[in-house]
Amino acid sequence: MNYWAQLIKMIEKQARDQKVKEIKKIKEIKRRINWRIILLQYQVVQNLMPESQQKNTLRDVKRRCKEKQYQRNGCILQIYQQIRKKWQQERYEKIK
Repeated sequence: MNYWAQLIKMIEKQARDQKVKEIKKIKEIKRRINWRIILLQYQVVQNLMPESQQKNTLRDVKRRCKEKQYQRNGCILQIYQQIRKKWQQERYEKIK
């Protein structure tokens, strides 16, 4: 591989890394906003409910948040696995 091809690949890799970082930042901001909205909803509901129900709703809210997080992590994991498979296939083709 010549110098220019290596340079182009390096620049493309940096661009991909930058995109991934930006996407992660956006997802983190969305997650924080969603969490704040959930807390606000819980606070509104909390004022209208008796204490025993308040504890149950808080537990449900936390459980739902964790379930969403697991789903997101699962989707991200699947995407990474697909990307890895493509990279491996490309490597094998280059070797052959």
